[in-house]
Amino acid sequence: MIGRFVEVSGRGEVLLKEGAVVASHASLLTSTDTPEGKMNDASKDEERAIRTGNIVLGEYSYVGQHATIMPGVNIGDWAVVGAYSYIDKDVPPNTIIRPDVKKTTKARVLRRNENGR
Repeated sequence: MIGRFVEVSGRGEVLLKEGAVVASHASLLTSTDTPEGKMNDASKDEERAIRTGNIVLGEYSYVGQHATIMPGVNIGDWAVVGAYSYIDKDVPPNTIIRPDVKKTTKARVLRRNENGR
């Protein structure tokens, strides 16, 4: 499920697996300029250093409001990315990421019903 005002942009692809949720105003960026080249949309592609990568949101993962997910990131199954987080590295399954500590805060404890969810 994708919330209102979510930005999905870039030259790569975004895959949302079953039950994945992206809250409102989050940004999923599959490509971005890097400081190694000209950082200007008017520049020719060969003058720019564009980083591109697909984004994968695992089963029942959650991306909070105003979070930014950078190119090439995989969010693991059942992982939670807190609101306002900036994610440029993979997030392991069953973890919770908060922006104020910029690291994995704890493992997520799952209680599944008889249907496996």
